[in-house]
Amino acid sequence: TSFLERLMQPLVRGGHAVDLYLGLQYRYGASSSWHGYANKFVVDRDLFRDGEATPGSHFHGVVLQYIRDLGPCAGFREHMAFKEVAIDLDGEAWVNSVNWWRTNISDHAETRRTAMRLFYVLHLLWHRALEVESSQAVSYTHTMVIRDDVHWYGDVGFRQMLALNPKPEEPCLYTPHCGHGSTMATRPDMFTDHMLMMDRRLAPHFVDMYTSLVNSDRILSKSGNTERFLKRLASKLNVTHVAVGQSQLPYQRVGRLSSQLCLHATCTPVGVPLATVPSCFNLSRSGRLA
Repeated sequence: TSFLERLMQPLVRGGHAVDLYLGLQYRYGASSSWHGYANKFVVDRDLFRDGEATPGSHFHGVVLQYIRDLGPCAGFREHMAFKEVAIDLDGEAWVNSVNWWRTNISDHAETRRTAMRLFYVLHLLWHRALEVESSQAVSYTHTMVIRDDVHWYGDVGFRQMLALNPKPEEPCLYTPHCGHGSTMATRPDMFTDHMLMMDRRLAPHFVDMYTSLVNSDRILSKSGNTERFLKRLASKLNVTHVAVGQSQLPYQRVGRLSSQLCLHATCTPVGVPLATVPSCFNLSRSGRLA
């Protein structure tokens, strides 16, 4: 729930209206070979005390009450929860394509399906946002896509990020910059995809990445991973891009092994108070898990 305290609350207090669209999939299984500990992750038992993440669950009630307490400028527009995401036929065709996302692990199809599930949930949420815009006769100015394992340890510098746009009159895509020593450092041919922020005009491409992918050409389709796909899509669209550091985006990706919070993947520099949190990889190998 750090996004409520460190993202939504500062924005609302700064005079912005903010709506939350939440999509969760809860199932076990690692997305790739270097996440060997991922199927050992557990949830916060206090937050998910009834074992559910669905509408009507304890978790849903906590989020809803927090947003209500923020006042009328905060909205909880959608909450989708899936134990299994059923993607459509177009998506399945991409999952079964041997020409897309050739990885160095044995189960290429499952890796592709993991990405398509994520993209498809975003696709559903984006179309729900379009319905809200139409029914309320409003238009969002900016959109953000945040992974569910992102933990914010400081307030997001929204205005400072906007000031980084070298062409303020043009729409801009903002992604994190992860320096040397990161689990996956930002490279010239990739965009870090832990979170994305963008002008509303770019959302049909970078929120609804599902449609962008299934309609893509050969160059995009053979990107190899989501990070390279984002970079190539932005280049194709000639989009202004800014890589943002930890001073404006103070976050890390975390998990929970047994009862202990751990760093699932680092984006350097790791700021206080997470600098002393152990890595999930080291914790999983230490034999200290319950």
